[in-house]
Amino acid sequence: MTRTLLALPVLLCLAAALRPAPAAAEDLNASLNEICQPLRGLGKSLGASVAPGTEAAQAMQQELSISGAQYEALWALLKLTPTSDCRALD
Repeated sequence: MTRTLLALPVLLCLAAALRPAPAAAEDLNASLNEICQPLRGLGKSLGASVAPGTEAAQAMQQELSISGAQYEALWALLKLTPTSDCRALD
């Protein structure tokens, strides 16, 4: 009985810690959308895709001083971000 009573607060704390904080997720999505907006605008103004492997992506990699793999990882994260600008990236 004592073990159960001691374990209960620990389990409640773990459950609360594992639950995603909505405000944090919203803040992260807003920050990622701030990256997507200019990328989307750049793609529109160039009339080209800024997806990995394109000339525009190579220019972005050089501008950001990141590798192709890093750009691909960033692109994948941005495409998963639930905002209209990020989902509309070409």
